[in-house]
Amino acid sequence: APILISNVTGGGGAEPEPHLPGPALLATPPARAPPPAQPSPPLREEHVTCVQSILDEFLQAYGSLIPVSADEVVEKLEDIFQQEFSTPQRRGSVQQLLQSYQRLPGNALLRGFRVSYKRHVLTMDDLQTLYGPNWLNDQVMNMYGDLVMDAVPDKVHFFNSFFYDKLRTRGYEGVQRWTKNVDIFGKELLLIPIHLEVHWSLVAVDVGRRTITYFDSQRTLNRRCPKHICRYLQAEADKKERPDFREGWRGAFKMNVARQNNDSDCGAFVLQVRRNL
Repeated sequence: APILISNVTGGGGAEPEPHLPGPALLATPPARAPPPAQPSPPLREEHVTCVQSILDEFLQAYGSLIPVSADEVVEKLEDIFQQEFSTPQRRGSVQQLLQSYQRLPGNALLRGFRVSYKRHVLTMDDLQTLYGPNWLNDQVMNMYGDLVMDAVPDKVHFFNSFFYDKLRTRGYEGVQRWTKNVDIFGKELLLIPIHLEVHWSLVAVDVGRRTITYFDSQRTLNRRCPKHICRYLQAEADKKERPDFREGWRGAFKMNVARQNNDSDCGAFVLQVRRNL
């Protein structure tokens, strides 16, 4: 076996002592790195379905996803499945689902959201008509009319948006049952929305003053409409045996009102005038 010689720096001629072989020194092997953590399995279909249900619950409760975070959804998943969902991969998948929901168009995002009042139910499609240059639909018009009426039920009666069209096409016979349990002559104000093709206007009847006033944001003179309403009031007075309300009705057109400068504000105009009256 070879003999290892140490380097000597001293002087003289003395020979160095031999270094006798001894047991070999073994180098300590480097510590092994722990095995990489196994990635958590991705979200399964049942997990994705559960996330969607959780988000739908938030939408129905709040009408928006603003109150929910990915951590809250993860916590709910862990409670339901008794598994870990807080790993980066799984939490990232939850975050992606949440963001994809938030990017959906309103009618898809809030498909479960409803606004209910009495017999009225407004979906997101109905509520979208209140946003931007859209035409208000009958559902919005009628729910708001009932809200106005119920604020002062002893003084105001609201006829829904289908009343006038039925009166115009079928006469008094077509609408006589609409006030079966209502004494309209005991009210101070009658509100009748008028929907002709793609335009909203309003008739307001001041019962005490016997006036039938036509409100139109385009300031059109629809002379037939007040006449139809007058004939209805006379027929109703006959049927309810209220001869004092048979005569004396006068029609008027309100001209000094706000005027729309587009094709879509007529519905909002009718809502605001009803509220103001």
